[in-house]
Amino acid sequence: MPYLDNNATTAPLPEVVDAVSSCLREDWGNPSSTHRDGIAARRRVELAREQVAGLLGCRPRDLLLCSGGTEAANLALRGVLGDASGRSTIATSRLEHSAVRDTALRLEKEGRGVEWIRHHPDGRVDLDALESLLEARADDLAIVSLMWVNNETGVVQPVAEIGRLCREHGVRFHTDAVQAVGRMPVDVASLDVDLVSFAAHKFHGIKGAADSSSPEGSGSSPRSPGEDRSGNEEAAPRTSRPSSGWGSPRPRRPSGWRDPIPSPRWTIVVVPSSPRWSPDSRRPFPSR
Repeated sequence: MPYLDNNATTAPLPEVVDAVSSCLREDWGNPSSTHRDGIAARRRVELAREQVAGLLGCRPRDLLLCSGGTEAANLALRGVLGDASGRSTIATSRLEHSAVRDTALRLEKEGRGVEWIRHHPDGRVDLDALESLLEARADDLAIVSLMWVNNETGVVQPVAEIGRLCREHGVRFHTDAVQAVGRMPVDVASLDVDLVSFAAHKFHGIKGAADSSSPEGSGSSPRSPGEDRSGNEEAAPRTSRPSSGWGSPRPRRPSGWRDPIPSPRWTIVVVPSSPRWSPDSRRPFPSR
């Protein structure tokens, strides 16, 4: 039976399994240590960091390696709130993945302000509503968080326009790019995006390997005590195993994409009129 749930997770590539197995056998040292085993593990971590930076279009030092997309998104939101003096409100949408939506609901219970941004019926964010919110609440908004590609429908949000609006009003922008990175062309250097979160297991890496990208100079610091930009994470030492599990050892940028599944006349494609990433599209199959 064919596997049709790559939206949830993907099978690790053989070369990924080999790289992880090699780390478990040979480079199992603490990469924060300065002895031979630690230095060998550090080399593995930094190689992975360089490869992921090439996939994303950012600098290696902008990456914070962590354990999953949910942690990466939480670090982005809570990190910015903790660093945004005088700003206590976030803006997001009710169509976000639970990693962001549930975090927003919890922050609301903790007394933080949450603004829920409207969408058009096709699932795309209402840019006019976002602009109005930014004009009215920019002084109080710490961050806007909107996903790049919806994990249920495949709808692609206009992240370039969202980022531009946020930058014009001096508000940080985080995008949950779990369904975008490794699947479609991504170049964060060309976008007004302050924080990007994503996970390796969505594009044939292993579970337990994720990243939060925070370009230096963006003013965003989604980091925990004991962590610095060089990756010396004394509070939670990073092993080389998950760091080596990032898809192919040579990440590949897709040159394009198309619908991989023929559409029988009796299938339904949700929001077919919206710009969407086809492999993420929801296709209910009615009973016949």
